[in-house]
Amino acid sequence: MDLPTLLTGLLRILLWQAACAGAEETSAWQLLSPPELSWSPPGSVVSRGEPIHLNCSPPGGQEAKWFFFHQLKEGGKWTELVQRQQNHFVVPTLHLKAKETFACSYLGRNRKGRRWHSEKSNQAMITISDAPPAPSLSAHPPGPLYQPGETVTLRCSAPRDTPGMRFEFSHFSVGLTPEETPPQYGSSLFTLTTSKETFGLYSCQYSERDSERCSRRSPLVLISMADPSPPRPRRLLVSLHRRASGGALSTLERDAPGRRERRPPALRVPCVLYADT
Repeated sequence: MDLPTLLTGLLRILLWQAACAGAEETSAWQLLSPPELSWSPPGSVVSRGEPIHLNCSPPGGQEAKWFFFHQLKEGGKWTELVQRQQNHFVVPTLHLKAKETFACSYLGRNRKGRRWHSEKSNQAMITISDAPPAPSLSAHPPGPLYQPGETVTLRCSAPRDTPGMRFEFSHFSVGLTPEETPPQYGSSLFTLTTSKETFGLYSCQYSERDSERCSRRSPLVLISMADPSPPRPRRLLVSLHRRASGGALSTLERDAPGRRERRPPALRVPCVLYADT
């Protein structure tokens, strides 16, 4: 074999080894496998004001150091919402657009043991739906002051009657305790007996079973209880001013018959008796 042929063969071998090494290095620097994005509440429609819980799960066996949550902006560009070590992130929906898209990624280790970024996950395409209008809440008989043991009926009325409506009454004085009653003609009733346990602030809301959307809460209604103790008797105050030597005044105050005591002047009736001098 002549020298030129030998050199050509060696050159081909070197080029092949270099290509293999380059392919291996390129593979080591490729993006990691994408994670899986899940969210709650499930489905594609969320009521405005209801938070969205995003969960980013790396593929099995992959260790993630950091998680990145992304939001799709106008023009198809992704923006990073937050980066954190936990794989959970809560998105408030009060000021979001009608349609939003989210994704996530993570920082893990590649085959060379280097920290490297992953591809983006599946997309969560969510529609933000405005909540139905708030119902009205009224008390019968009208309050807000009731006698202990009195029966009070609260009526929660939706702006319109929709089949399959569901109402909830909430009591705020001892924490949120929903109570459900069967609705009739777009409204629902809740009856209570006034006591120390039932006084406080009440509200209500409704939801439509077809969409499971909860309405805004009604205005608050106050249920307060009158003081059960008997009224205190009015005190009869009689001030007797008499001229004493040196011009000093003394006051005699009566609370009840047969009881007298000296106290500083409190309330003076316009009846002043002067002793003869």
